[in-house]
This record gives sequence, C-alpha cells and structure tokens, in this order.
Amino acid sequence: MKYLKILLAIVAALVLAVLVYAMTLPSDISITRKIKINVPQTYAFDYLNNIKNWEDWTTWKEYDSTMVYTYPNKTTGEGAKQKWDGEHSEAAVLTFTTIKAPDKINFILEWNKGETSFSGFIKTKSVDEMSTTIEWTHYKDIGWNPFMRILGSMLDNVMGPNFENSLSKLKKKLELKYNVETKNITVAAN
Repeated sequence: MKYLKILLAIVAALVLAVLVYAMTLPSDISITRKIKINVPQTYAFDYLNNIKNWEDWTTWKEYDSTMVYTYPNKTTGEGAKQKWDGEHSEAAVLTFTTIKAPDKINFILEWNKGETSFSGFIKTKSVDEMSTTIEWTHYKDIGWNPFMRILGSMLDNVMGPNFENSLSKLKKKLELKYNVETKNITVAAN
C-alpha cells in the first residue's frame, strides 16, 4: 500500500509538472516559411490569387493520391474557395477572405465541418524588378487547453517541412512558367 501511494504521488507530480509546463507555452501558434522567387511581384501575386493554382504547388496531394479538389464558386479574389477530400485525408475548405493586391492574400482553412480552422496569409514582397519574396503563414489561438498547447508547440516541426516543400515546388513552377511565357521557350512534354 505504501508503494502504491508513492507511485500515485509521483504520477500526480508528473501530471502537475506537465500541466505547469504547458501553461508556460504560448496560446498562439504559427507556422511561417519564406522563399525568394525569381519572378516579378505582380506575376507571383496573380498566380497565387487564383486558388486553382494552389493545387499545383501545395504538397498535400502527395500524402493522399485519392484527394479530389473542387471549386464551388469563383476561383480568384475574395470568396474564392477550394474544397478537397480523399480516402486518407479529411474534407477541408480553403477560402480567400481578403485580398490586398499585390501584397497579401488572407485565408481561412477549415476542416471537421468547420469545427477546426486556421487563419493564414500569403504575402508577396518585391525584392527588385525580377524577384519576389513569398511568405506563407498559418496561425491560430488555441486558448488555455494545456494539451492543445503542447501539441501546438510541435506543429511547426511537423508542418514546417510541408510548407518548405510546397514553396520549393512553387518556386520551380513559377520560374519555369514565367520563363516560358516571357522568353518563348518551348518545353517538351514528358
């Protein structure tokens, strides 16, 4: 009986320590990645402002080849929507909320029928005539829940590499597209 009390006291102390640690973590979580792309800012912004193009550079489909995208209404500007669903991924909706051309697209990403969401934005900033920095951010206030704070503290390490891979794909796609369009380069079909 004495050992059981000691064991319970140790478990209680560990749980309390985890809860105290969790409460020191921020309630705001965010994932941000940036990349420099060798195209003019307006070119990059116009491409990103068409939500259908996001299907081509985001990496989510690599994790679920059954994923199907649909576009229930307009595909550019405020109110543009992209929906997706797949056998191995939850149904989700990405909606452009406000647009500040040619600098920023604000959006909301929702899944679990709107019960879970992240806000976010993608910014374009001109470096010079021929290059643009693109910053992609998702953020959320997860509140006081200590377990959500612990999970939130790991989110950047889990999702950050997906953002990096997506932005790398975006860079390749945009630079090739720009060069083909402006230099009349012919690309052989694979």
